Order: sequence, then structure tokens, then C-alpha cells
Amino acid sequence: GSTTVSPAVSYFCVYASLSLFFIYAFHMTAFCSMLALDARRQNAGRLDVLCCAKLAQGTDDDAEGESLSERTMMKYGQAITSHIIVKLAILTAFLAFTGVCLWQAIDKTDTQFNIIDLAPDRSYMRNYLAVEEEYWGVDTTGQNIMVDLHFRNIDDSDASVQAEIRRAEDELLQLSVINTAQGIQSWHRSFTTWARENKGNGPQGMLTAGEFKILDGQDYLTGAGFYPALKYWLRNCSLGCRFKNDIVWEGGNVQDSGDISHSRVTVRQVSLAKSDDQARALADIEDFYKDKEKVLPGTFIFA
Repeated sequence: GSTTVSPAVSYFCVYASLSLFFIYAFHMTAFCSMLALDARRQNAGRLDVLCCAKLAQGTDDDAEGESLSERTMMKYGQAITSHIIVKLAILTAFLAFTGVCLWQAIDKTDTQFNIIDLAPDRSYMRNYLAVEEEYWGVDTTGQNIMVDLHFRNIDDSDASVQAEIRRAEDELLQLSVINTAQGIQSWHRSFTTWARENKGNGPQGMLTAGEFKILDGQDYLTGAGFYPALKYWLRNCSLGCRFKNDIVWEGGNVQDSGDISHSRVTVRQVSLAKSDDQARALADIEDFYKDKEKVLPGTFIFA
């Protein structure tokens, strides 16, 4: 582990290996020597605290086998535990200290992850992150993450399906993890807006009033007129050709006669530095797409 390019892992492994080496060396050398010196002290009848002082021969200490430090600790223990008030005071202090430690561990522990800790000391990535920190105050690696909502194997020309797609987009924007200020990049929303604005006056005889159906107070282009109008809109770069990569066709190309097999809409995630916030965001998104999958089978989210 000490040879890895990640500084955090490398430093930890070097520290751990040096610690283990010195602990082993201490046990093989100094510890054994100290045991031998302590045995000599006991044989010489010297005190353990003041090893220069020697006990008188034939004292009660030798008979009982208790050293000065043992007697001192016994008397100290008896003194502090002999009264009920002292016992309660010690117990209260211990419980208070334990409570403070638990509070600090639970409430005050910082779970923020700094990616610069994983960057090699001399690398382009570390220099890049350092410059971002200097000029912007934060690194932008966790900001503006794209979140795609995918729809598969649904009838996009059906008005009820389109209404569910619009409802899913609106609910996605309401999630706290989504950056609502940047809005949503949706081929369906843009195409539907264009179709409504040109209802009854579409190019090449398209978008006739009879091809629209009203659901939830909104007009949706449906039926046989849906795909010709959509393909015209996608081929025209003044309209919707920027959304070509958001749609996959059964025939493989917008020019083919096939229907949509897969499409997506895109939003942006807000910056989440703490792991607790990331966990809550993941749970919210999972609940969202599981709910949408029930009404639009095949729906999933990718970020």
C-alpha cells in the first residue's frame, strides 16, 4: 500500500508499518530488559516507585508481598469509594464525559470528502484542484453532475404516455437534489411546446387540430401525425436537431420509419460534499424512479 500513488493511502501505510516495526523492536529489546531490571529490584528489596530506596529486612511488606505502590493505590481506592457521595460524583462525571464523547462522535463528526487527498503530490490533477481552490474557493468535481431520466419501450405517440412523461419531468425537478435553476433539457417538452404553438398551422400540412388530444388541460400531438412532425422537428437545426442524441430509434436513425425505442431527458444535480447528503439524495432518487417505473415501465435514472 505504501507504493500506491494515492497520498492518503501511502501515508497511512508508511505510518502503520513504522509503528509496527518499532513496537516489535521495543518488545524484543527494551521490554525484556526492563523485566530483568524489575526482577533485580524485587530481589534487592527496593521500592518500585523510589528504586533507590531499600526496604528494611523482615518488614511486614515482605511477608505480605505488597509493594509501596500497591499499598498506596489500595488506600487511594478505599478513600474515593468509601462514601456514597463520592461514588455518585464519580459515576455522574463518567456518564457526563461519555455523553459528551457520544455527542461529539455523532453530531460533530465531519463526513466531508476532499478529493485532493487522493491526488498524488506532484500531478496535474492536484495542481488543477489547488488552482480551483485558490480562485473559486471549492473544487467543482462534485458540481453540475448530469442526471439522465431514461424512458424505454413506451408508446411516445400516446397522449396519456406523454402526460406521464411531463408529470415525471415536473416531479424530477421538485427533488431537492436537482438544480432547478438550470432547468431540464427535454426533447419532449421542447417538441410539445413547438407543436402547440403551431397547432393547425404546421409545416407541410402537419400539426392539424384533429391530431391533438387534451389531457390534464394540456394539448398533446398524438396518432399518425406524431412521428412525422417529430422527425421534421429533429432534422431542422433551427428547431430541435440538438436533441438528436437524446433519442434512439428502432431503425437506428431518425430518417428510418421506426418508432422511438429509448429516449432521455437531462437535469443537473446540486453540489453535495457530505456523504450524509449524498446518501439522502440517492434514497430520494431511488424512490422517485421506482414510483415512475410503475406507470412508465422501463424508466430508470443514470448519473
